[in-house]
Amino acid sequence: MEGSSLAGDLGRPSRPKQISPAEAERLESVLKEDPQNEAARLALLLHYHDRSEKKARRQRGSHALWWVERNPRSWVARSPLVRIDKAADPELYKKMSQAWLQHVRDEPDSTEILSGTAGFLTSSEPLFAQRFLEGVADKEPKRRLTIYLAGARLHAAIGALIVHDPDAKRESARQAMTILEEFSQKTPGGSGHRDWLEEMARATTLAEDLRLASTNVAKLEDFAEGDVPGWTRNNLVHRTHTLRGQLAIISGDRAEAERRLRQSARVGTSPQLSTFGPSTILAQELLGLGVRKAVLEYFDACSEIWAHGRDQLDEWRSAVGSGDKPILKPNVFY
Repeated sequence: MEGSSLAGDLGRPSRPKQISPAEAERLESVLKEDPQNEAARLALLLHYHDRSEKKARRQRGSHALWWVERNPRSWVARSPLVRIDKAADPELYKKMSQAWLQHVRDEPDSTEILSGTAGFLTSSEPLFAQRFLEGVADKEPKRRLTIYLAGARLHAAIGALIVHDPDAKRESARQAMTILEEFSQKTPGGSGHRDWLEEMARATTLAEDLRLASTNVAKLEDFAEGDVPGWTRNNLVHRTHTLRGQLAIISGDRAEAERRLRQSARVGTSPQLSTFGPSTILAQELLGLGVRKAVLEYFDACSEIWAHGRDQLDEWRSAVGSGDKPILKPNVFY
């Protein structure tokens, strides 16, 4: 694997390439001779992502820290590939958050650095993340940064869902709705973008506004039927079935929610689904209602579209099969 600029130009691979354990060992040896080889580091990061073995997680953490420390402007450093759960590895989380905060001190006016810092902090410290995102939005009100800011509130809403605090969930979701609505009012055509519509559909669903949520999900379904690339359509179909299932739970139709869960995994894969995996928020909600069979079937189906997540799926399958109700992180936040 030659060259070291695969990630430096913000170009994303169209489909991640899986490597064998033997190839991973070879690439680790390559890095001893050429520690700046970004192509090797990206391949290894993809290889270790979501693997359950202790050694693999340690290796993933090491490579994730390297990206944040050495190339924070790259898409890799600002992607979910390098995000660490604070509760799962507090020491590594501290090192990475300190690295991001140092970048902020060095470049306080950099939109990329601020958004990268906020993206990293979002899942574990959403209110802290919002501080950075508000600063970025003031300087440069780009759509993608508004999505990050709304996403911080949606993370808080999902966190409240996990701990069974429906009032806090709805309040955080309404805050996300307000952020998105304000952007739409200030930006002509702002509500016509797919990512804005997707976040608004998520926000209105978590806020349990059935009328608005149904309208937004229908628009998202129409978008999926339009002239979009196949992998984008797969992502959208997965999302809309998930949202329809959440709305079915709110309406008291558990059977429909289970049907939508199964349908959400019956899609073609995509670079996002194959690497980061599908959303587990509907599975999490059904698990909380005591549904196990449909959730286990969902894990089985997801193994066909989430090539990099089969170890994680096995771990969840084992926990649910033994009667536990694990928190399906990080995918519950997707």
